[in-house]
Amino acid sequence: MTAVASKPTLLRKLIKPSAGNSYRRCPKDWTCQPKVNDHRLAILLNRNQVDHIAFASDGNEYTKATLPDEWIKMLHGFWEWLEESAMIDAKLTTDWPYLLDAGIMGPAYGDEPTALVIHDLPRLGSTYSERLTKIRGFFPRWEMYEELEPNEGVFVLPTWRTEYNPIHWKAMQEHNKDIGKHVYEGIVAKDPDSLYPYVTNKRKYPYWVKYRFDQLN
Repeated sequence: MTAVASKPTLLRKLIKPSAGNSYRRCPKDWTCQPKVNDHRLAILLNRNQVDHIAFASDGNEYTKATLPDEWIKMLHGFWEWLEESAMIDAKLTTDWPYLLDAGIMGPAYGDEPTALVIHDLPRLGSTYSERLTKIRGFFPRWEMYEELEPNEGVFVLPTWRTEYNPIHWKAMQEHNKDIGKHVYEGIVAKDPDSLYPYVTNKRKYPYWVKYRFDQLN
């Protein structure tokens, strides 16, 4: 007998969640992770090369030449792993680039890039849970509350269940204070069934909610 999901994805998309402005109202079945102080950027990755790195939130345009060779090699390795693991989307040719939603850790540590954080692998039609499985299958997980060194590597952020939000909410603020650096900015909560938010008019996407330390908690 085929299992039937208790909350079908289509039905959930028709009901706008109420997450409020406090992490205490975060839906219980969502996935949570730290909101870090980084410069967001997009990476176009294909079989032959890292084509171009741009769209950085700090106003700079990053290319292969501006990132450590080790990071570029790891991005190439991710593409090869996707192919070997048969995780390349069957409907697309392998000549098409993959878009990686990433971030340069550096604002909290200084001018030199410290780490590259892979946030998401935007693919049409795939859920956040499916996308997260892909990137976590290859990239190492960043150990929270450990200070990063320059050019430390490429990581994926850790995640936790909503009941652990109060613990991390307090611990992240204490960590910032202890090291005197603004590494953590709050919590990001995501519906595991959510699609990637291709939003161009700055509307709020109800299935990804940010809870910031400088806002109501």
